[in-house]
Amino acid sequence: MGIYSLTRIFWSLYTTQSTETRKPPRVVSSIQKYRPTGVDEAANIILTFPRDGHSGGNLVGIATTSFRIPSDIDNKRASGPAVRSQSTKGELQVWSPIYRQTRISSFFLMGLSKDKHWSQPGPGPGSNRHNGYLDNTYPESEGYGMFWEADEETLAPTEGRKAGRYEVLDESTIVMDVMDEVRNQHDLHYPSNIKVTH
Repeated sequence: MGIYSLTRIFWSLYTTQSTETRKPPRVVSSIQKYRPTGVDEAANIILTFPRDGHSGGNLVGIATTSFRIPSDIDNKRASGPAVRSQSTKGELQVWSPIYRQTRISSFFLMGLSKDKHWSQPGPGPGSNRHNGYLDNTYPESEGYGMFWEADEETLAPTEGRKAGRYEVLDESTIVMDVMDEVRNQHDLHYPSNIKVTH
């Protein structure tokens, strides 16, 4: 679980560093397993990205995800922001759902704040299409958000690319290494017929 949480941390703390000096993070984690099946239902991961003192020292990110804790899928702000990025200059908040963002809030130490809202592109009014998941449906003029991922997955091989335009293969590999490390720390193993390692 938690690929969106991890991706956000890597966008902020890994890919912003120089490719010559950045290093994979150290990983400390806890998970809660669903009792009947042993599947991970909640995870907390602390990532420490090493940097030397001249660069400002280590960077730390905390990724949390859970099937049990409600997310603010209807954007009513009940569960708070899905992402909080904090620095010495302020805070950026990304509101749920994280895969279909429609709102970002930013707060700065000098007292300024901004709130940006936008709708998702979609099939348009009159299409008679209602996108959604389970009981959560969105107006026919809005998409569900994951189409960008699907488009990139389809376009990459047709354009002769082995990686995405926005997340390089190196980054994807390190994120998968982090997920493997979390599973190893908690003796969580997938059946061999669905996991292949080289």
